[in-house]
Amino acid sequence: MNTPVIDPVPLDAIRNLEQPGHENLLNTIIGMFLEQSVNELAGLREALQSGSADAIREAAHSLKSSSANVGAMRVSALSYDLEQAGKDRALDLCGMLIDRLALAIDEANARLSDIAGAAAA
Repeated sequence: MNTPVIDPVPLDAIRNLEQPGHENLLNTIIGMFLEQSVNELAGLREALQSGSADAIREAAHSLKSSSANVGAMRVSALSYDLEQAGKDRALDLCGMLIDRLALAIDEANARLSDIAGAAAA
């Protein structure tokens, strides 16, 4: 997949919103995404287990947007694919995409954690 794991442009936009003397906005947003992405992945797995294509579609849609906001473009692209598979009720494809998405989330979260750590230093 040629989609980058992390696109720095959205992260730079967040940095530009930061105000001196205030909490590090970038770290706050990254922290929220790290937690949300893990929760969404668990929800996707539960929805797949229960056979709920609608729940898969909804969770994938949410993850697609939030991941793009922090530059996690591979996660966003896979979430889009998963959203479409949920619309098509293609549960076998959803299972494969959720597995790929889990790997992409792990990679994106590791890189975002490194970025947050560097921003805090």
